[in-house]
Amino acid sequence: MTDKNCIAPHTVPAVNVDTIIPVWECFDPADFITPPSVFYLERYQFYAPSFNPNDSTQIAYRLWDRNLQESSAWVFDFCTGASTFLAKCRPNSTVDWSVKNWIVYTGRDTNLWKIKPNGTEATQLTSLEGEFTYTIWAVWDNQGERILYRRSPDHYLIISDENGNDLDSIPELGISFQWDWMGNDAILSTLARDDPQHGIGYFDLNTREYHNIDQTNFGTSYLDRIRDLIWLEEEQSILWQTHTLIAKTNIHTLQRTVVKEGFPNARQYSGFGLSPDKEGFIVHRFDWEYANICSVFVRNHLYLMNMDGSYERRILLDW
Repeated sequence: MTDKNCIAPHTVPAVNVDTIIPVWECFDPADFITPPSVFYLERYQFYAPSFNPNDSTQIAYRLWDRNLQESSAWVFDFCTGASTFLAKCRPNSTVDWSVKNWIVYTGRDTNLWKIKPNGTEATQLTSLEGEFTYTIWAVWDNQGERILYRRSPDHYLIISDENGNDLDSIPELGISFQWDWMGNDAILSTLARDDPQHGIGYFDLNTREYHNIDQTNFGTSYLDRIRDLIWLEEEQSILWQTHTLIAKTNIHTLQRTVVKEGFPNARQYSGFGLSPDKEGFIVHRFDWEYANICSVFVRNHLYLMNMDGSYERRILLDW
């Protein structure tokens, strides 16, 4: 991914200190209940990055403020160096940018909303009510005409039009963990966490069939849970990530290619977005540092890297 003139001043080369942290000896990676005690060294954490599909010098992201204990959606412009506040949102919200210049997110009311990248024209798309109702992880299709997201109480994946009107539901996948669009007639998806074939695949919207392409060892380690999926049309491959691995798998040959390896208890990745020129991607990354017995310090930032995992650099956001 070639930096535009205004991107380089807002990045620094990644520093990877991959050393075994003794704290991991008191944590079972297969245990989802009792991880080490975590202490965040910085007030702000950054999640759910996505590019403006029309301009690689602009990104959207979700900010978590530890002091205020709240999340909000923002846009960062590399050329001006300015971050623009969009709206307060749910802590698990995506902030996904469409080709039609709308950004979709889950509001604090748990409903789906869209907003312009300058923070105007906030529009409510769903009207859910009740303690256990919510929308989660909404993503636009390539034309900016459909939205894919999960909705309670059934927890099925829903396809709506750009105004939030239901077009389809996908109960066949159960409670899927991660999803994204795969062209116009299929979606990328994992299977439910307790499914023995939890891994990477796609669901054909016409035949209503799921095709399993690759798998991880999620049953034995939470580190192998699929964190995100992206469709690479030209390569006919699915780009995917776990906490410690970014890879791609061809859907025809089933060949897996490792793009980037993290380090189990020092450097982990979670959530990414493809650049408009398809030459690289943005990802959010956790860096762990040893604190004391059963405790770690954690830093969280956004990074850019090329499609082959090279030229990794941290984005310097003004926080």
